Amino acid sequence: MRNLKLILLAPALLLGADPAPVAPRAQWCKDNPEKCEQAKQRREEFCKNNPQTCETRRDAREARRKWCQDNPDKCQKLKDERDKRIERREEHQQEPRAGDK
Repeated sequence: MRNLKLILLAPALLLGADPAPVAPRAQWCKDNPEKCEQAKQRREEFCKNNPQTCETRRDAREARRKWCQDNPDKCQKLKDERDKRIERREEHQQEPRAGDK
């Protein structure tokens, strides 16, 4: 039941994994081949030790991609809202704390 919830909620929970981000990842791997290879090895090891988690994530990504293809306007709206939340969080983290000088 939990996996079904993840898949159904995937578009709202896991935005930003549309085909566009592939290029930046490919560029990052090109710029950082050693780090990229380490990340790939860690992911392979993680999936080897946690196959159900990786399968659930893969299913959620596919469901999200399909949902975004079927609902591009809603998908874009959710992505924009997510970007705004991230921006606000980053701005908040840059603000000095009350006790900091």
